[in-house]
Amino acid sequence: MIILAHDGSIYGDWVAHYALRFAADEADRKLLVLNVLDGNVSPDVIKTKFAKLEKNCQEAGVEWSAASRQNGPSQFAPSYPPRP
Repeated sequence: MIILAHDGSIYGDWVAHYALRFAADEADRKLLVLNVLDGNVSPDVIKTKFAKLEKNCQEAGVEWSAASRQNGPSQFAPSYPPRP
């Protein structure tokens, strides 16, 4: 399974193109797309882009799944400045 964090930007579209290709080469042929809701791209634009990506997945024989997450602090982000 390939996991792609996509914010709805054109850069996310570019990376999604390659993520789909990688997923098509995986044994399980799965792509999980996590939409990072940061408010910079309208929900309608994201919906349109993801519909196209879903269609491309179907055409490539890749199982598609998607989820949305609010942008916020990560529990995995390191502390800065680094602790001694």
